[in-house]
Amino acid sequence: MIPDAIFLLDYLVRSLGASPAPASALFAWFAGGLALGALSGGVIAHRFGLLLSITILAILVLTGNSFILFTQSPNLASIASFFFSLWVGGTVSMVSIRTLELVGPTAHVTSWPIMCLAYAIGMGIAATGFALLLDQGADYRLFFWIVEAIMLLFIAFALSSYLWIERKSSVLH
Repeated sequence: MIPDAIFLLDYLVRSLGASPAPASALFAWFAGGLALGALSGGVIAHRFGLLLSITILAILVLTGNSFILFTQSPNLASIASFFFSLWVGGTVSMVSIRTLELVGPTAHVTSWPIMCLAYAIGMGIAATGFALLLDQGADYRLFFWIVEAIMLLFIAFALSSYLWIERKSSVLH
């Protein structure tokens, strides 16, 4: 998540020579996707199931990240942040609901803040690692290729899990 969340703006300005308009638009796109994802994540997961819904969100992230990788357009790269933030907002609401289902309302009050803290610490560690790589001369595009590879692996894992669960469910019924 770190390349698309933290380094995309810097990539737009330094690597693509973006003017302030598309660079600033990134935050508007990000806020829109975050709001839509947070509002719809739980509803979509309830309707289609958590695993299929999170797979769909991952495909959207892959789409947005591909805008960054396969175009030199600051505007399209800026729009990519919308797809990425759909993932952030959607998965946060989905994971919160799933956590509530697993641990119940009483434990959710203590479990969720701990999970959020662990997530923030992980982002801090990852951001520091990526920043150190930049200091060593790494190219931003490497980071976005890492995102692409991880999302492809995640989608493959999620789809195979979904198909396995569906097959197991049909055998039981």
